[in-house]
Amino acid sequence: MLRDLLLEPPTRTRQQERANDLIWEYRDLYASRFDYEDDRLPAERQERLDFIRLELEEMGYCL
Repeated sequence: MLRDLLLEPPTRTRQQERANDLIWEYRDLYASRFDYEDDRLPAERQERLDFIRLELEEMGYCL
């Protein structure tokens, strides 16, 4: 039984997949702030960043 568990690749839940996608999007948005003057994102992008942060916190992740 343990051998079978070790041979099977780990599977992710839909929530884990969603969280992974959000984390990558957050990382990309956060890094893109250096493309703008004063290292500040435009309001629309900042709102998306805040939304992602809140959604991840609701899932139990902490950034």
